Amino acid sequence: MSSTNIMTKNIKYFLSRDLLWSIFDLISIDANDQMHDRLRAVLCSTHVCREWRELLLQSSSIWGRLVLFKFDGVLHHKALLLAVIQRSGSSPLWIEVYGRPTVNDPQDLLRLLLPTLWCKVERIKLQAECLTQKALEEYYLPLLNYPAPLLQQAHFILYGRPAWAPPFDTRPAALFLNTAPCLLDFSAECIPISIHATWLSGLTSLETGPLSSFTKNVRETLEVLGRMTQLRTLIFDHDISENVRSMEEISALPAVHLKHLTYMAIRGYSLNGLALVDRVKRSPSGCLVNFGLYTLSSTPSPIAVVTALFNNVFADNVRYLYSTLTSF
Repeated sequence: MSSTNIMTKNIKYFLSRDLLWSIFDLISIDANDQMHDRLRAVLCSTHVCREWRELLLQSSSIWGRLVLFKFDGVLHHKALLLAVIQRSGSSPLWIEVYGRPTVNDPQDLLRLLLPTLWCKVERIKLQAECLTQKALEEYYLPLLNYPAPLLQQAHFILYGRPAWAPPFDTRPAALFLNTAPCLLDFSAECIPISIHATWLSGLTSLETGPLSSFTKNVRETLEVLGRMTQLRTLIFDHDISENVRSMEEISALPAVHLKHLTYMAIRGYSLNGLALVDRVKRSPSGCLVNFGLYTLSSTPSPIAVVTALFNNVFADNVRYLYSTLTSF
């Protein structure tokens, strides 16, 4: 008996078919590895022995979690991508997109395939280059304008830092054709988000990034948050164009109760951040609050803002201060 046959026999003896499937399943969902590495591990496993290959080729759910669009100029990715999609069958899909799609090519692979897959997408992560307003309006946004009945997680990062600010206040994007009833976790950078999107109300995590168009002032922000009662994580990094003008104005804003909110991060103008912290009533069991704020003038002074933030966020938890601590 050859050494190869002995090794195969020993593998079959120690690893049952159910155990093997569980191992491959864990590999396909391991969040510590990039999708490229997970896909490579599964592909290599199909070449170990006939039994492993047959098991994997019959496991559509594993392939469904490994749908990778990688635009780096390598032609063989297309054949591999099509094979993975075929092997996924009717299973829910986890899709990741990286690189620089050929946005001006009518035969671009993402343009051709993604619209046909949205009905099965459970998770999507798009991290791609976007250098012009035209690329955003004519390529990326139309690709996201399809119903996504199974979608649970969506993360969009368009990089390139173009020298433009997307004017979408009067024409917000209809992401997912306003149909994403299962969506829980959403983040977007450089993507316009409609404040009227019905799927916002089901989110447990929301992150807006630079150049994202969303709410235009704090009052509108609070109105939107009032519909998002299930939020646990909130990160605001988009530009709120209409600023709160004074600390006195804050008390006139409506309060919003988000009893599940345990993490809140605000980056932007200091009074806008202070207003959100003051008017958003967070989890009674505790909420971690993170700030990255700036002031536009000496009125109010940075010290006054910091003092108000301290009193609002930390004072209730302070039991003792050294008597020599009189100021910041």
